[in-house]
Amino acid sequence: MRTLDDVLGRCRVDEESGCWVWGGKAKCGYPSLYAPDYTRHNGELRPQYGRRAVWHIANGKAITAGWRVFGVCGNPLCLNPDHARAMRPGLRGDQVARSGMLKGRPRRQAANRLNTRKQAKTTPELIQHILSSREKGMHLARQLGISQQLVSRVRRGERGKCWQPLGGIFGALG
Repeated sequence: MRTLDDVLGRCRVDEESGCWVWGGKAKCGYPSLYAPDYTRHNGELRPQYGRRAVWHIANGKAITAGWRVFGVCGNPLCLNPDHARAMRPGLRGDQVARSGMLKGRPRRQAANRLNTRKQAKTTPELIQHILSSREKGMHLARQLGISQQLVSRVRRGERGKCWQPLGGIFGALG
């Protein structure tokens, strides 16, 4: 798809919300389009998630490094370019928290609790084990029962909510 008219032609417009509801296949619950990708492939037609593709079509330029395209309407099948915003993931998280749009969603709450429990399992000994291990992060995470993202954060030395990198005996003096 090269134009917004091509996208609109495959969608049903919801008059109440203004959403362009995708009528085609949805991979993992989200539309996937074959469209120009200015961020990774200099405008070459590539398969990509729908909102990202629509953002590329509408703006004709790359998404800023470290940013992602998010929907602001709450409908995962919506491809209306007015409902898509490119922003830093942290900023989007702040917006979602302030709006309360995920409150009262038991599945989301359960997933967040599970992630917090996995992070809370970390101890200085576990962190030292992660740092000294030569195994791939995927295998190490599975073996330890923690997320791959946590293994990556520990190895990069990033601080998390439930842990700090082990700094040695004189780590706190600096």
